[in-house]
Amino acid sequence: MNKLLLIAVSIFMASTTQAQYVFNWVEEYGDNSALDVPKNLELDHKGNRYLCGHVGQINEGVQGLFVIKTDSAGNEQWTYSPDYFWNGNSGTTFINAVDVGVDTLGNVYFTGYLQANMVFGTDTIFASEQAFLFKLDSMAQPLWYLPLADNTDGNEGVHFLETTPGGTCYVGTNFIGQTIMGNDTLTSNGNVDLIVAKVSSDGNYLWARSWGSGSNTADWGMKMNIDAEENIYMGHRSYYTGSNITKFDSSGTMLYDYYMGGLYNQNIQMYDYHADANGNSYVLAYLNTPSYTIAGTTINIQHAEGVVLLKFNTDTVLQYATVLADSSNLAGVKLYEMEVDDSLNLYIGGRLLWMGATINYQHIAAEGMLLVKVDASGNFLWGKSYAPGAINFSFVDDFEIDAYNNLCFSMGLEGFVEFDAISHSSAFMDVYSGCLMDTTTNIGVDVAAIHHNTFDVQVYPNPTQGQFTLQLELPQQQDVQLTVYNSMGALIAAETYQQSSGISKKQLDLSGQARGMYVIQLRTNKQQWKATIVKH
Repeated sequence: MNKLLLIAVSIFMASTTQAQYVFNWVEEYGDNSALDVPKNLELDHKGNRYLCGHVGQINEGVQGLFVIKTDSAGNEQWTYSPDYFWNGNSGTTFINAVDVGVDTLGNVYFTGYLQANMVFGTDTIFASEQAFLFKLDSMAQPLWYLPLADNTDGNEGVHFLETTPGGTCYVGTNFIGQTIMGNDTLTSNGNVDLIVAKVSSDGNYLWARSWGSGSNTADWGMKMNIDAEENIYMGHRSYYTGSNITKFDSSGTMLYDYYMGGLYNQNIQMYDYHADANGNSYVLAYLNTPSYTIAGTTINIQHAEGVVLLKFNTDTVLQYATVLADSSNLAGVKLYEMEVDDSLNLYIGGRLLWMGATINYQHIAAEGMLLVKVDASGNFLWGKSYAPGAINFSFVDDFEIDAYNNLCFSMGLEGFVEFDAISHSSAFMDVYSGCLMDTTTNIGVDVAAIHHNTFDVQVYPNPTQGQFTLQLELPQQQDVQLTVYNSMGALIAAETYQQSSGISKKQLDLSGQARGMYVIQLRTNKQQWKATIVKH
């Protein structure tokens, strides 16, 4: 496959307004002969990274997919890139890995879109314009695949994936016409409609639901997420009817389909969406009117175009509306990826196309990869560009927040790229991954060792009625600091104890606490581990 670069970046934050950063490592994969496109990134509980996308190298008129696993320091563990071949269609076709997930056993799941035939294990999949869900074991050996819909619309359509720790998959896709998914026969309203489905860890449909805006419009999903109770949220928009947020419960019952308003390229239009573990919804919306009122709140901009960040709670009550960009021409600012930390701060990634672009009425000095931080109340904290240089193309495709509150990202870069003293040059777009680390949240942690997490932790049962087991394996005797927080960040329990090497089990009890999500954090002098548990 083609050249894949994974870059780790450490950002040492002196304050909320100024940062200094250095690179920890650089890894390269493949050659430098064609376009490589990243699509999505996922982390497991040990900090290993899973990246997916498609490569530009053409074999018999077909461009292929890849899934890569690295450890938390960027060392390649394996790369999955199946054999594929032309199915007779005219022109260049491709198979594309669109989204990726992982369970606690290290099994890997990914959604893919096939315009060509692909070999998966001992099977050959004969496909044309179809989406699939695939499962690999922890060593990248194929286990099973499942067709998602018979008539998906376009390779950049909706093929979202959310995976639970036990391997249950929630998938989102789109379709036209009629398709059968397990025991459910779904029929579109005459145009492109949306599907959400639940799939068991062994590859069987549990249920599937479809919905859409009507026969005259195509519906396109922007993002899909699940909360701590496995409710499903999808932000979507249509050409004629505007933007919506839809919520299903884990049994497939639609709870609401909230209409935001707006028409295509008129007034307000959703172009990214994210839901956090508490069910709050975040919408990045394009605004092309000086004033727009949504949910009783009027948003005003000074110029012809704006980008506004909207937050709704789980009942779709608007919490804030923050203007992030306001310009006579927004072509220089692209924001299209969001992630939320445990304190409900929001991080937004994107692309800055020229120097001096304005974010929240503040000028950003250099073009390149763009990151923006907003606090839990919607207040703009900072906007920064990274990887400056003569970049032809630079964007954040996806990022996740790891156990140390670091931002782990995947991105695409083309041209000459300069990261501090390290520079790279590529004639084609390559795939990068890295880590932006804030040392204010890692005080006392050995930075040199932070990427070599040897914790082996299991939490079960999850969800729990109250009592659960924390199983921890350490390579040597160490002092362990255990803390438990609720979803609002309040400390529920704290304990420091000494654990010998090997496996130990600790019984914990949330019986006296309210239902909801809780964060468990373990820390030694060199390492940190964090996970969530849900109490029913």
